[in-house]
Amino acid sequence: MSEEFSSFRPIPKKKTPSRAECEAIIRKILTTEAEARTVNSTFKRPSDFMGYFESLYPPSAALTKQVQRAITALDMARDSKGYYIINKSKEQSNQDNDIRRLLTEAAYEVDTLDTDRCLFLKIDGAYVDFVIHKLQNSITLKPHITTMIPCYNGVMIYTKDKEKLAELLNSLNL
Repeated sequence: MSEEFSSFRPIPKKKTPSRAECEAIIRKILTTEAEARTVNSTFKRPSDFMGYFESLYPPSAALTKQVQRAITALDMARDSKGYYIINKSKEQSNQDNDIRRLLTEAAYEVDTLDTDRCLFLKIDGAYVDFVIHKLQNSITLKPHITTMIPCYNGVMIYTKDKEKLAELLNSLNL
């Protein structure tokens, strides 16, 4: 027997599997599906799993009922088209949908900050929030600032043109 088949143990045909066995098989089916196609586009209803189960176990009403119970117990999330999602709980899926809606409303854009450079503006900690407010509303400085982070004793500023921003900030110090 070759090594690749040494760990393979066929499941003998027997009567109806337990709910826990059904859950494990369903997870394995969906994991394999997600790995093969990156997303589940086959399994939407409990009946979609029955062909697989009927190839392992004798078809019966008890088998159908057990698969339905396993799916109910797994309480899996579904994507927007109704297909089961194996790697997310319903709570995670709901949170992701809330974030997706919020980001869409906020007209988001991802900036990796790969081309940005960091500039630290050292100031008294008591003034950090006020300085950030003034900088983000500055007609002169705002176009040169990608983002600002309040820090201990100052503000971390990310910019595309560090020298220009430093020059503008220094020009304010009369």
